Amino acid sequence: MLLEDRTEIKGFIGKQEVCAYTLRTAEPASRLRFDGEDIRLAAEEGYQKLFTVRSFDKEGVPVFRESAKVTFQVTGPAEIIAVDNGDLCSSEPYDRNWMHMYRGCVSTIIRFTGERGRVVLSAAAEGMYPAELVIVID
Repeated sequence: MLLEDRTEIKGFIGKQEVCAYTLRTAEPASRLRFDGEDIRLAAEEGYQKLFTVRSFDKEGVPVFRESAKVTFQVTGPAEIIAVDNGDLCSSEPYDRNWMHMYRGCVSTIIRFTGERGRVVLSAAAEGMYPAELVIVID
């Protein structure tokens, strides 16, 4: 990464540094990642949950300008019931398993059947490593 691609801000009280933040310019998106990690739920029949996936570059920097088409897939005792990207101007339908990202993210809502088991939610976009999330239903 070039030196010009990062800006560092430091906060001081007196002469003592108390905080720091580095802002880095993202490279092209290369991977998708779900918010959060694998989870356990006690989901009853009809329980619904929102999951969001975001785009990141090879260094793990979020890519907010990404607008790739993301396709969701679920296996196990659950189904995809809606997708959304937060773009109020979007005319893409909510009742599909795909949608374009808006500002580097897109979400899906899945509904659980109430059966115990393992649900695997995946998200894929052309040219990026896919994301996968495992949900264990107790």
